[in-house]
Amino acid sequence: MKKHTSSKISNQGLGRLTGPVTVVDVIGCTDVNSTNYNSDAIVDDGSCVAMVPGCNDPSASNYNSLANSNDGSCAYLGCMDSNAINYNPSATADDGSCVGSSAGCTNNATYTYTGTSGNSQVYQAYLNYSPTYNIDDGSCIARVFGCMNPTAFNYNPAANTQPAGECIFVYPGCMDPNSCTYNSLATEDDGSCVACDDPLANNNDFNTVGCSAFCQYCLPVEQTPAITVVLGGLSQGDTVIDGLTVIEKITLV
Repeated sequence: MKKHTSSKISNQGLGRLTGPVTVVDVIGCTDVNSTNYNSDAIVDDGSCVAMVPGCNDPSASNYNSLANSNDGSCAYLGCMDSNAINYNPSATADDGSCVGSSAGCTNNATYTYTGTSGNSQVYQAYLNYSPTYNIDDGSCIARVFGCMNPTAFNYNPAANTQPAGECIFVYPGCMDPNSCTYNSLATEDDGSCVACDDPLANNNDFNTVGCSAFCQYCLPVEQTPAITVVLGGLSQGDTVIDGLTVIEKITLV
């Protein structure tokens, strides 16, 4: 800024000024095409900055770091499909990123389950979860662990997830080890147990029939000595039953 002092008298309208007058010169950029043009400047100080038009928005796809004057050319890439879930209303150019809506179970929670086999495994907590869904429609189905085989001993009709080794199968049969029809593989007694039906065997059961092949004797049949069975009545002679001699005789009772 420059000051000029004058002792001359000058007329201002109808009045009259006397004494020194100071004139101020405003310095700055006087180029109207510069970005820092100063309309009040009288003296150009060489500070003018040339205008560089272009997009000066850093978020625009065509941002020009040298531009100092936005010319309205900024372009914004994005999805321009209003039906897509990632629609960008500010986009001026579609970049092909549009994602269509896909409804389903989006809950990706996990759960650790330890099965009857003793093995632990991490599962998705919901049976129908899929990372391809982008809209949750409330359709998530919680996992219910258990055996899904109806022939198994621990069958669970509510189960929808069966880990390996979960089922325990039922084997019906005779579970009495003293029975001649004992089945060591049986897990459920089916009432089929049958004992020995030989009255002379030490494991006889008079309520069963047809099971003499499993009878047990204190001595093998061929080594069993003759025994005397005392019966009331007259003697009818010796009777042989399964290799044993039964002697009937008259005995006072």
